[in-house]
Amino acid sequence: VEGVITTRLEKLPKKIRFVVECVAGLGLTYFKVDRLYQVIKAANLKESKDDEECPIKSQEEMERFLEKACAQGILKKLATKCFYKFSHDLVRDCASKLLSTKKRKGKLVNLRMGTELSALCMDSKGDERERFKFMSVAQLNRSVETLDASQRPKLCKLNLEAAEIAISKTAYRTAVEYLEAGIAVLDPNIRWQKEHY
Repeated sequence: VEGVITTRLEKLPKKIRFVVECVAGLGLTYFKVDRLYQVIKAANLKESKDDEECPIKSQEEMERFLEKACAQGILKKLATKCFYKFSHDLVRDCASKLLSTKKRKGKLVNLRMGTELSALCMDSKGDERERFKFMSVAQLNRSVETLDASQRPKLCKLNLEAAEIAISKTAYRTAVEYLEAGIAVLDPNIRWQKEHY
């Protein structure tokens, strides 16, 4: 089944595939068109390193591509009309695997998306803020190899904040994962000498 889904994803028109890959890269369960467009545009995501700018020119254009992905059975529109999600978890997983095999989508893309999601987090409130916090930290954790020593304590602190939110929601396993990721970010030789949270 995975092979069939992957083949369908690979055969999607270029811009539709780009949007689907971005959604998969963010690891979203469901998403809003305007927020997705903000992240992709602000992070200046491109189809390839040779492109000069993001291939999606407007939010309306993105919505057209999302509708076409729905028509292909890749995504589906939720009852609240501005939200979309993958038609099945297996489709999302295949899109993520396809994305991870491409060199052009790497750790720097995760870093840019994580940074932009972090900015969106600051502009949001309530549950949406928490969702952006989790998504931001997940993206930044994937890009840890690209961070220099001065950025790592900040990521450690973001993991701690995400863990505190998870604890408040009684998601203890998730909290432990964030705490472990935060500790792993710091240099093991000096992690307890300089950073105390």
